Amino acid sequence: MLKIKYLLLGIICSSAFAADIDKYQPLVSDAKSYSLGEPIVVYVVETTSAEASAGTGVEKKTDISARAHNTSNEVSAGVGIGASDEGNGKTSRKGKVSTQLSATVVEILPEGMLRINGAQTITINGEKQSITVTGLIRAKDVSKNNSIFSYQISEAKLEISGIGDISRSQKQNILYRFFNSLGVL
Repeated sequence: MLKIKYLLLGIICSSAFAADIDKYQPLVSDAKSYSLGEPIVVYVVETTSAEASAGTGVEKKTDISARAHNTSNEVSAGVGIGASDEGNGKTSRKGKVSTQLSATVVEILPEGMLRINGAQTITINGEKQSITVTGLIRAKDVSKNNSIFSYQISEAKLEISGIGDISRSQKQNILYRFFNSLGVL
């Protein structure tokens, strides 16, 4: 009878250890459950750089010539037409953002995923800057101090916009835009 008890105990223990390790949750753990509206601090640390260049070159040349002569006189005539065009262009853009803002949990999804949404508006010297962030995060990526880095957000949408004297001065005036639309500039 004692052997049967040990055999049953061995079967129970071995099946407990054979459980899926990804779904294993100990009785005591640091895993935190989140609720809708709960704030999470997002550390935005982004650096972008893009560069593009293009070049074209076209050259065409047409020559027509004629020559006639007789014993006393030689006459020659010719016409030549030629054209060439060359264009080059280059654009580059660099950006760096470093800030922190608070986002809230707006949806709780299966498998420990959370949808977050956050916005912040800052006014400095009359220049109003707005920062918004949305995306999906894994609950297990949120640190103990309830924060996450922007590069840990999947489907991230980070938008930064500004309104004020600086952004208005960068906008092209209406005459420039009009002549540019006609192709004059």
